[in-house]
Amino acid sequence: MQKLSLHRNPPTRIQRRPLRGQMPLPMKPRERLAKRRRRARIRLGGGMLVISIMMVFGAGWLSYNERLIIADVSVQGAKSLNPEAVKTAVDSNLHDGKFHLFSRSNIFLYPKSELADALRTELPRIKSVAISRESLLAQAVIVSLEERQPRHRWCNVESCFLMDDDGYIFADAAGEDVAYEFRGGLLPTEPPIGQTLLRGHLRDVLELLSLLKNAGHTPVSVTIENEKDMSISLESGFYLKVTFASDASDVVKNLELILTSDALREKQNSLEYVDLRFGNRVYYQSK
Repeated sequence: MQKLSLHRNPPTRIQRRPLRGQMPLPMKPRERLAKRRRRARIRLGGGMLVISIMMVFGAGWLSYNERLIIADVSVQGAKSLNPEAVKTAVDSNLHDGKFHLFSRSNIFLYPKSELADALRTELPRIKSVAISRESLLAQAVIVSLEERQPRHRWCNVESCFLMDDDGYIFADAAGEDVAYEFRGGLLPTEPPIGQTLLRGHLRDVLELLSLLKNAGHTPVSVTIENEKDMSISLESGFYLKVTFASDASDVVKNLELILTSDALREKQNSLEYVDLRFGNRVYYQSK
């Protein structure tokens, strides 16, 4: 008789974990090498991190060296502005009272663009500003600025302010001679200084005022009534009602026609206003 086997394949040997108290199997050489390399990489990474931190703090400490700190500020181009006010603004922005790892007064690290923006914000009379140094190791900063020119005046009920040809309001009016006076058109909830009047429309309005003056109808002031209309007071005693969309040449032409018509010839002194907001249709009101 033959003995049958119930297993088609020879039985596999089951590896048992060592019991407590028994010695673990020795680690293979490759595993030991990989473990040593891992530890070496961790030590190297930690060392590099410590060195990097020390270098950063060392560079920060070096940035405060007196030989690398801005020691003087000179101002060029100031006419109406007090140079001392510009220097004070520069100093207050460089020394803001906060901790900085790297000195903001360092001749290589001072925030040039940020400083220029701060000067234009704090001193609205400044139109443009450039900040530089004469040489690589120079400790003096040169602030070259261009001031806004007072061309017009904007007034509210209480006071008046200076405005340039771009409509930017930048200072209290202090008796400067200006071309025209404007009223209205600004946000009443905000201070007028820093706002821009008639953004996108002022150039056209100034062109109209110039044409009126050349035609012998000298403008005195402009009142912004709303987003579409304005009133122009003339030296002759009456005012015009026009829109921002009106063509300047057409306005002057229609005004000449109505003033030389039979109805108003030699009666300008009795006029209260002339309404030119409706194209070729002209309306007027007597006092």
